[in-house]
Amino acid sequence: VPIPAFLNPEYIAYIKSETSPSLYACNYDLVHVGGSGEFANPQRADWPKVLDSVWMWIDPAYEGKDTTAIAVLGEIGGKFYARGWVWRQSIEKLLDVIAGIYSEYKVGTAWYENNADKGTLLPFFRQRGMYVIGHPESQNKHAKIMINLGNNFKRLYFAHDCQEDFLRQVVGYEEGRKPCDGPDALASLCRERMQRQSARERFGL
Repeated sequence: VPIPAFLNPEYIAYIKSETSPSLYACNYDLVHVGGSGEFANPQRADWPKVLDSVWMWIDPAYEGKDTTAIAVLGEIGGKFYARGWVWRQSIEKLLDVIAGIYSEYKVGTAWYENNADKGTLLPFFRQRGMYVIGHPESQNKHAKIMINLGNNFKRLYFAHDCQEDFLRQVVGYEEGRKPCDGPDALASLCRERMQRQSARERFGL
């Protein structure tokens, strides 16, 4: 099969610069490469004082070794700023803390993964003045992280004062390694944000 003319060395180099090594291998070489250090060099920046839009994703934990994680993503001037938190506590003990972060960072829409509680937390969020949408998660976790966080990682600027435990989970992510609730929450948030951007572009909104 003839190779398309646009697949020249310059274009291939560009594609490699825009994605992670294992994601490139999966998508273009059709081979699986173990994901060690996929997110090892995050870009850092000060969190802007003013943002055009801010979103949050909440990944609740109830018991066991999982951590409750939240990710916050802000946008201004076409740039995306990320930060997050993880706690080794049940979500029920963190509702006021999360509501405080929601208010402090002027979040508009927040989503939370409601597979475990089937939406029972929703009124507790809303009692605290949060606009929260429940989201049942079915996508494979590793695929979600590699596709949504992997494809957008080089677009993100992580706050200099981002919680270290959250950033450590992101930087140290590899398939099968736990806890990975921080990168999972951030990948979910990237997915929701980019899907809405795509919809607006399609319909001219």
